[in-house]
Amino acid sequence: MQSQLDRKPEEIEVTLLIYFGGKFTISTQYHRSYEIFSDLDLSNKTIPGEGEQTISLEVIDRYDADVLFVMNYSKEPESFFLENPLIASLDAVKNKRVYFVDPSKWSANGPIGVNRMLDDLFQYLPQTQK
Repeated sequence: MQSQLDRKPEEIEVTLLIYFGGKFTISTQYHRSYEIFSDLDLSNKTIPGEGEQTISLEVIDRYDADVLFVMNYSKEPESFFLENPLIASLDAVKNKRVYFVDPSKWSANGPIGVNRMLDDLFQYLPQTQK
């Protein structure tokens, strides 16, 4: 996968935003995505701590990255996110590098879950080329 990118993986910042039950969270180092992003040498903007770390959208700009992945457990329409001025102001959104990923794939554990997530990454990350 790394050979498919114009930039070195460590030069690509990624953030995983999780929306569930009316709350926004940023992935932590204990989320499966952190391990996968780290194994691929991607720069992963996470929030310190264990478990779910809820954030206010007023601080979402701290987690702006080259690529924003959104896990939308609440099945809100994409416009719910993209029309929010705080989310729309992110560089990842302005550069059309926000991807809505399937929570059932991205939260699955074990080798099958990891492979499903990697399949998505193969689909999205080559599009980060500058």
